[in-house]
Amino acid sequence: MITEVLKNSILIEAFKGNLTERNKDDSSVDELLKTIEEEKQAIIIEKKIDKISQTISDKEIPFCIPQNWRWVRWGNLSYSIQYGVNAGAKNQGKIKMVRISDIQDNSIIWEDVPYCDISDNLLSKYVLNENDILFARTGGTVGKSVIVKDMPQDVPYVFAGYLIRSNYNKRINCKFLKFFMESPLYWNQLREKTIGSAQPNCNGQKLSNMILPLPPIEEQQRIVDKIEELFTKIDEIKPIEEEIYNLKNNFVIQIKRNILLDEIISIDKKIALENYMDTKLKEGWKWVKFSEIADCRMGKTILGKELTNCGIPVYSATNTNEVFGFVPDAELILNKGDIVIPARGNSIGYATFINDEVATCTQTTIACKPKKNIYNKYLYYCCYAFKNVWFKYTGSAIPQITISKINNNYVPLPPFEQQKKIVERLEKILPLCDEIEKLIKGN
Repeated sequence: MITEVLKNSILIEAFKGNLTERNKDDSSVDELLKTIEEEKQAIIIEKKIDKISQTISDKEIPFCIPQNWRWVRWGNLSYSIQYGVNAGAKNQGKIKMVRISDIQDNSIIWEDVPYCDISDNLLSKYVLNENDILFARTGGTVGKSVIVKDMPQDVPYVFAGYLIRSNYNKRINCKFLKFFMESPLYWNQLREKTIGSAQPNCNGQKLSNMILPLPPIEEQQRIVDKIEELFTKIDEIKPIEEEIYNLKNNFVIQIKRNILLDEIISIDKKIALENYMDTKLKEGWKWVKFSEIADCRMGKTILGKELTNCGIPVYSATNTNEVFGFVPDAELILNKGDIVIPARGNSIGYATFINDEVATCTQTTIACKPKKNIYNKYLYYCCYAFKNVWFKYTGSAIPQITISKINNNYVPLPPFEQQKKIVERLEKILPLCDEIEKLIKGN
């Protein structure tokens, strides 16, 4: 997205010192660092934190900064870098515990934070304060951060084990630190220091050793003000960019669906698609239930350890139109011309036409065998055309549809020969849509 590229460019320039001017009246960064170091000595002596090396080698420095700025390590600005408490979430209690899932769009959704049950000793250790910074240290959200702001005063709040809390010196502008954590300088270091691939994580030591440029406290505020001013202007064009992005990605899909609908039934533009059965069909056509033209069965459970490199192709809800794997034999056999419909997840309703001589499908899909006098590709294109109204799912945590829901949908059915002619016309037109899609996406 162009807006994200622009914001990253602004952050890069901000931390190079190119967004703001120097002011001779600004305080000394060296004096600030000296004060922070003196205040930390007592904490270090009490063994509450580990001492972090202040030495930064030339190889670590990615770019030049103004003369009165200094490169510093995160750990030298922070009084503590601390993992959260391991406790179960509860519906009731006297203490609340912020989790990674409670952090959304750079803020904590306080009303979603659950309770937990911990001792008074642990409470004093993990209690959150305004302007603390929390980092997600593991999983797909590793590196996500938030400043603790507008914390309710109803009960004490602590933070969960998959978060790291940084208590930094209050002479440093918290918004300046947060913008650093959104910058390419931060994310590049995080990627280099992230451990593991299956479940990426960043430990406290790695975080402590991250480097950032530190300007005088007065210039920190000027940088924050300038970034916020520019970001506000960029956010004004974001809706326009999103509209263009959606048009680019959905334009051809909508063209295809309109073509299909126009070929299958003549949709009156005044009739909502949900009321498509109000459309008067052509002579010789009739409305029939899906169950009258196809036999539907749920796919069968196939474990990962059963998959091989050859054999019968397997289709699943997560790999629409692509083979998920192979099995040596299968309880449910599909044939060329059968249709597989994902029944769970975000791919619900995106039908797959089976071109293999034999195939099978997993328990997350529904296998459909067209009945006699039903041209299989006509049924497949009907699934595509009416996807948005046929495959409305039930359930909340994981979207899903059932065979009964599919069977009760209505299909406009012409005579068999007309089904074939419609498919022939569609297969001449739809490849042109694919070419248009390539041009739009620049492939």
